Amino acid sequence: MKKTITIISSLALSVSLLVLPSPVGAVADWDVTGNWVVSFEYLGGYYSHDMVLTQDGLGNITGSGGYPAGGPYSFAWTITSGSISGSNTSLTMDYTVGAVGTTMHMTGTVADNGTMSGNWDDNYGGIRTGTWSTTSGAAKNNLGHLYLYEKDSATWNVVEDGAWGKMEYNLTGSTFDFVFNGHKIKDVASSYRLIYYPDPWPANNLICLGEPSTPNKGKNIHIEGSQELNTDLPALYDWNNPDNPNYSTGPDSTMINGAKIWLVLNSDVDCTAKKMMGWQPSSYLFEKNGIFYDDVDVTTNTLDLFEKNPSDWSVVPSGASGVLTYNTPAPSFNYSFTAQGLLPSTGYSLIYYANPWPGNNPGAFIVSGTSDTDGDLSFSGSVDLGMDLPHPADANYPSGAKIWLVKSADYNELTNAMTGWNPTEYLFENNLIQYDDTDIP
Repeated sequence: MKKTITIISSLALSVSLLVLPSPVGAVADWDVTGNWVVSFEYLGGYYSHDMVLTQDGLGNITGSGGYPAGGPYSFAWTITSGSISGSNTSLTMDYTVGAVGTTMHMTGTVADNGTMSGNWDDNYGGIRTGTWSTTSGAAKNNLGHLYLYEKDSATWNVVEDGAWGKMEYNLTGSTFDFVFNGHKIKDVASSYRLIYYPDPWPANNLICLGEPSTPNKGKNIHIEGSQELNTDLPALYDWNNPDNPNYSTGPDSTMINGAKIWLVLNSDVDCTAKKMMGWQPSSYLFEKNGIFYDDVDVTTNTLDLFEKNPSDWSVVPSGASGVLTYNTPAPSFNYSFTAQGLLPSTGYSLIYYANPWPGNNPGAFIVSGTSDTDGDLSFSGSVDLGMDLPHPADANYPSGAKIWLVKSADYNELTNAMTGWNPTEYLFENNLIQYDDTDIP
């Protein structure tokens, strides 16, 4: 998801911000997306420009601006290159109105309060230089901080004077960049792992962060990394995600608002199977609170499913319905699903139906579950489909894929084929979907 910032400097000439290029994998501490007013100083005079900036997850900046602030502009410019690394910004702009042929550069820094300032230069009638500062607008801090603590597993209270650690991470980006430092680690002879733990146990589809590490003699440990998660945190299948149908934070719940980050024994986690294999909580560190991370490369989409009249395939008014939420692109099909108005206490399967009949061209089984006594149904998870949707063998290719909720008794999940036909008891897609499996060439 892209962010936008606008800065307008008051120079009558077109000024372009010069920003130093970000090193690969660098974490931008700030997000400068938004609307700004920039005051440019030149020979004792001050000129206010409007500026609009958009920053992506890699720290690249695009945008435009003009003078005077508020318009109409007698001078206007467009950013041709821009970046932010840490708190350092750099922009290069070409004037498009009033001083065509002029290129301006701006370099600067973001202050703790989100304002920006620095130096500029351009080639208008020769080399000109000056200073600049923002008078309107504020950058958003993109650096998150999370404390982890040793906890008493009987009460989940923090152990006084126990082991602890701190993780710094980017709140948004194409990769999850983090640095973790732990202290007073108990077992200096053991290897530890930093993980994202999605509820419920055994944390299916957990994510190992960085490489395993062993504490030094001072009982300190260091883990850092930059990796593609291919999901926001918390993930759709995580019960700690407020949008997950199983989300609950009541007094008896172990769920929280946001993603859980733990430091665990490496021997207790299987990073290939992506789940916990052991439980020794007295040796772990647990999050103080949940975190949220926005993966800018992943889009969250929704699909409405409805009970339909098979005579004309129109939606049945006030009939059964459901909503599927899913991510794309991603290496696995991450989803959550809720439905209501179904037959009570009945087994259902959520499937990819690939035309023609019986839908196994190749089709795919996603998940199954049983509705409750009120006819409600919900489930969430992550499944490796091993294909894009739709598959080229699907008669609906390349338009899109059909997603159906059918009675489990009418479907063979081993062959992905329909074995019965009771359409008045199913839910059908409102439209076709596209899913990009990033593991597929």
